[in-house]
Amino acid sequence: MTTLIIPGWLNSGPEHWQSLWERALPDCVRVEQADWQRPARDHWVARLDEAIRRCTEPPVLAAHSLGCITVAHWAAVGQHPVRAALLVAPPDVDTTDEPALHEFGPIPRARLPFSTLVVGSRSDPWMTYDRVRVLADAWGARFFDAGDARHINAEAGFGPWPEGLRLLEELARDATTGAAGQRWGRQAAAGHAPTTPRSHTATPFIQRVSGNREEPLGVWAPPGADGAAFGPPPAHRETAGTSDPTVGPHDDPAVRSRGRVRPPRP
Repeated sequence: MTTLIIPGWLNSGPEHWQSLWERALPDCVRVEQADWQRPARDHWVARLDEAIRRCTEPPVLAAHSLGCITVAHWAAVGQHPVRAALLVAPPDVDTTDEPALHEFGPIPRARLPFSTLVVGSRSDPWMTYDRVRVLADAWGARFFDAGDARHINAEAGFGPWPEGLRLLEELARDATTGAAGQRWGRQAAAGHAPTTPRSHTATPFIQRVSGNREEPLGVWAPPGADGAAFGPPPAHRETAGTSDPTVGPHDDPAVRSRGRVRPPRP
């Protein structure tokens, strides 16, 4: 099975989880763009289409930031099958002040024709949590709440990101076997899912060991689910809700003391 790595604006550096996955996973190929500095939507979509056409079987897409928006634009015109897509931290190109990204708007809102999981952050300076939830729902995607994870890149501490790799593997497996619904049932039976109706379920999906204690790292929600009641642990929840894209809970005290800062690159 081929995995296509689809970076965002300025590409993904050597310590980014996409680059580490590319080196670690068999049959993993990066979609290279001719110009990472000045992204052109049609050119980026064409490069993605070429990469998908070269695959001998439907690939799994692993996109980050502007790569997610590229996938959405490709889905509107692409003619070749895709197995599944993991879309991590899409940026809000409709409202950004970054001129280089304006050409990628407006963001397509059509349902994506393949199994999709969107991973969003409550402190992403490039898209608010509420907006990414609405976008995931429009795309017909399941949603994973990564908590206070900023832009889910190397600068935010996401290097190898084993939890993300687990999400990718389970997404690909579910797309092949149709096992997503079965897993929902198993999690509920094991006490890992709320006992609310399925259409309103948001399931704690991954746990992180903190000392001798396990805490939910994020929340996995099906399309249309309201995850507000089942958000990240309190340490995450208390930093959520900023509406300022340049100063927010992702800033450390030293940064906050210097005032407003430019968001990290996508």
